[in-house]
Amino acid sequence: MADTKIFVSHRHTDNAFCQELVAALTQAGADVWYDEQDLGAAELTQTIETELRRRLIFIVVLSPAALQSRWVKDECTWAYNLYRRDTERSRIILPVLAHDTPEEDIWLFLADFKRIENGGCTALPSAEAIKHTLALLALAAPGDMSPPPPGAFTIDHLLERGTALLAQKRNQEALAVFETAVMIAPLNSFAWSNKARALIYLNKVPEALSASEEAIRLNPRNAIGWNYKGSALRVSKRVDEALTCYDRAIEIDPQYTFPWINKGLALMGMKRYDDALSCYDRAIALDGHDASTWANKGFTLRLLQRFDEAFVCYATAIELEPQEAYVRIGKAQLLSSLKRYAEAITCYDQAIALDPQNGDAWADKGLAFSNLQKPYAEVMACFEQALVVDPRNAGSYRCKCAYLLDNGHFQDALTAINKALDIDAQDAGSWEMQGYALFGLDRCEEALVAYDRALALDAQDVATLVNKAEALTKLKRYAEAIACYDAALALDPRDTSAWNGKGFTLNSQQHYDAAIECFEQALTLDPQLAKAWTNKAFAYNNLQRPADALACCDHAIAINPRDLFAWRSKGIALEDLKRYDEALAAYDHALSINPQDVFSYTLKGWLYLVNLHQNAEALIAFDHAVQIKPQEAKNWTNKGRVLNTLQRYDEAIACFDRAIALDASNGEAWSLKGQALQASAGWLNPTRRIEGQLAIQKAKELGYN
Repeated sequence: MADTKIFVSHRHTDNAFCQELVAALTQAGADVWYDEQDLGAAELTQTIETELRRRLIFIVVLSPAALQSRWVKDECTWAYNLYRRDTERSRIILPVLAHDTPEEDIWLFLADFKRIENGGCTALPSAEAIKHTLALLALAAPGDMSPPPPGAFTIDHLLERGTALLAQKRNQEALAVFETAVMIAPLNSFAWSNKARALIYLNKVPEALSASEEAIRLNPRNAIGWNYKGSALRVSKRVDEALTCYDRAIEIDPQYTFPWINKGLALMGMKRYDDALSCYDRAIALDGHDASTWANKGFTLRLLQRFDEAFVCYATAIELEPQEAYVRIGKAQLLSSLKRYAEAITCYDQAIALDPQNGDAWADKGLAFSNLQKPYAEVMACFEQALVVDPRNAGSYRCKCAYLLDNGHFQDALTAINKALDIDAQDAGSWEMQGYALFGLDRCEEALVAYDRALALDAQDVATLVNKAEALTKLKRYAEAIACYDAALALDPRDTSAWNGKGFTLNSQQHYDAAIECFEQALTLDPQLAKAWTNKAFAYNNLQRPADALACCDHAIAINPRDLFAWRSKGIALEDLKRYDEALAAYDHALSINPQDVFSYTLKGWLYLVNLHQNAEALIAFDHAVQIKPQEAKNWTNKGRVLNTLQRYDEAIACFDRAIALDASNGEAWSLKGQALQASAGWLNPTRRIEGQLAIQKAKELGYN
């Protein structure tokens, strides 16, 4: 309950009562500040201002002596000014009488606040006064967890108690209090808007929308109701309507900070980052002491890559709320953006120390561990802990999915993202990740369905359009793929993945010149994009421009020495340049990167067979390919071809039979089998010769000559 932050103002002649009250509040879990050392003005002024702003609950211990104190009056005045500027009424001012006090002596600005007293400005016994204070603030003394009896509070008391519960993040209990309030006072617009606030915190969005609309119906100028209607609409992805609500709240009360903050969040969701910054700056101008506003501004600046300014925002947020985990998480995310992962982990650990139940901190720490190449088990332990402390955190499942995708664990990634979607089916990013996992499992048709779900929620997402285009390319639906890439480039002409992907699709269509133009666009934007160099080399190889292909491969390898595809393409270019030994070395280098790469063995086998006429070496290479992928008909066909050349016809025919069993439409295997049968038949075996003729005829029927 340390989320309940309380400021206690008192005259030091009332120390005995004050210390008893503070002890009870502290035992009940509250974080209490009061001047226990009677410090002088120079030492107190700055501290008091800071603590008053940080603490939403202000208790003043009233007595005739306290009403004679300039310090007590100043503290009450400052607290009252903060209360007046708090349109949402999330602040509480609670006078508690320590001694009987003439009502006419109580300052007028405090007169309307409900007091803890025995009636008629007479004080309750200290134990009773403290018990009533704890009950009003929804705090329980140790061993006393019973709620107050029904009817114990007026409507104002109920609203204050609900507010206190929200401050402690006891949102379900707060909702119950506000539901009682609207039942007692169904025409109280403020009760309905507070109910909407609790429902938003509980992510009960449709109910929050209904409650906020009722608040507005009762009072069309209820800015709080408009604000929470906007929040319900924003969470429902009805962002344009949400912005209208926020603007209405701001029109009613331009000094109300929350609509400015929430409008900034909505604009961020629309990727209108500069407009979001303007909203946050307006909120800061109204209340520069709200840590969440500074953190949101820092997050937006990070997305705009204005990193130095973002650090200033997070430093300010941490100074304002050093005990809040979320500001440490924001700073850690900023450090991760700069690849300063070790420092980020330190921040995540600080956040976890402040809030061990914070699933976001655990999940993000896992991502930082993954970027530091920590062991798989260590990374996964962070994600699992995130889900232990908060099993309904869709973000933690998304982080886990992202890590599993990066490591090629597509089935496990799919399981994780499906759980995220069970929690929040309105998150476009989750649908995109589901599509990517399905694509990795070669379930491209299902991936397209997922990408379309993502685009239905966010039609402006370039990454989803690019991923959808890749799936369409794999399905050989090239025209649709190009249309997707063009849509992505219309949204962001500087997106290198879209230019590179479009080039790849054009390569697949054998439109090599057009593909090269796309790769050059990508490389103009990012000369370090290794895969664009590799894809450009592929196009040049197919245009029989091996020297240009070789130059592209060398660029790619300089950027990424472990680029398997670049080494393969380099081997092809060198082979076309008749630099056979160097080509073999390139293929061997590719195999050192991935010893299970069938295509490199195949290229190596063909080089031995066709150019070097080293049939035994060719047979070894093709045999490796067969061992790695025995279910691939082409591998058996290649091995059989070499055996034919070596006049080992029976072994060759056995290979062709395996190829045909795997793919009966393999015309090449039928033709080569026919040749092997005829070559091995001789004059004494006419049946074998006829079988050979039939096999060759079958090949022709399949379109192979």
